[in-house]
Amino acid sequence: MRKVMRNAARRLARTSLLLLCLGLTTQAYAAGPDYDGLNSLLYESAGNNEAMCDAIRTLSRELARRPDDAELLRMRVNAYRSVGDYFSAKKDAEKLARMFPGFTPYRVLNCMLLESTGAAEKDYLACYRGVLSSFGSDSLKEKDPHGHVLVLLLAKAPEAEKLRRQYSQALTPEANGYNVTREQLLHFDRRAIVPRVEPGVAWQNPCSE
Repeated sequence: MRKVMRNAARRLARTSLLLLCLGLTTQAYAAGPDYDGLNSLLYESAGNNEAMCDAIRTLSRELARRPDDAELLRMRVNAYRSVGDYFSAKKDAEKLARMFPGFTPYRVLNCMLLESTGAAEKDYLACYRGVLSSFGSDSLKEKDPHGHVLVLLLAKAPEAEKLRRQYSQALTPEANGYNVTREQLLHFDRRAIVPRVEPGVAWQNPCSE
C-alpha cells in the first residue's frame, strides 16, 4: 500500500512539475517580445550592416510567431531602411498602413518607401498629397508639427516654406516618430530623408547569404 502511495505521489509531483513548466512557458509567450531588448539591439547595430542583418533575422523570427505585431513590423521597417533594403521595408510598411489606415505616420512611411523604391514622381507626390488631408484640423497640425511640415515638404506643397518657418519653434531638436530631426526639416535635403533606388540601377539585397 505504501509503495502504491509513493508511486502516486511521484506521478503527482511529475505532473505538477510539468504543469508548472507549461504555465511558465505560456506566461513567457503571453508576455510577448522583449521590445526594449530589440530596440537596444537595433541601436547597437546601427552603422554595422552585418550586425543589422542579424538583427533583422531576429525580428523575422519574432514576426514568424506574431505576424501582426505592429511594433515588430515598425522595427523591421527601420532596420531594412538602415541597410538600404527599401523593397522589403515597403512590404512591411504597406502592411502597417493596411492595419492602421487612419494612423498618419504609417501612411507617410508608406509614401516614403514608395519614393525610395523608384516610383514615378507623380505617384509618390500623389501619395504625400493624399496624406495631407489627415492634417485637416488645426489641432492635429499643432499636435504633430513634425509630421505636417515633413509631408508639406515631401508633397512639394506651395505653402511648405511659409509653414516650416511658422512651426520652426514648435519643432523639437531630436528625431520624433518620423525619424526626422528639427535640423533636417529646417535645412531640408530630400535625398537625406528619403534615399532612393533609381530605376535601372542594379540592386542587391545587402542581407543575402
